[in-house]
Amino acid sequence: MNQQAALERQRALYREKNAHLGKYLEPVEPFEFYREIFPEGSFERRGHFEDAKGNGIALVVPPKNGVALEIQG
Repeated sequence: MNQQAALERQRALYREKNAHLGKYLEPVEPFEFYREIFPEGSFERRGHFEDAKGNGIALVVPPKNGVALEIQG
């Protein structure tokens, strides 16, 4: 299978997967998903190590091809 055919196959599988999931699940906004996974108060407060909780890390991926080509800072 050549590269173009493989890419088209991946696209078809992606659409098929989304159609299947759409039958059983409701779409949610990113913030709703985030808040479900990390409820308010689930992270350590800045400078309060006694909380003994985890810390979140935010990452913004540039829209170019969906891949971070360069990370600054």
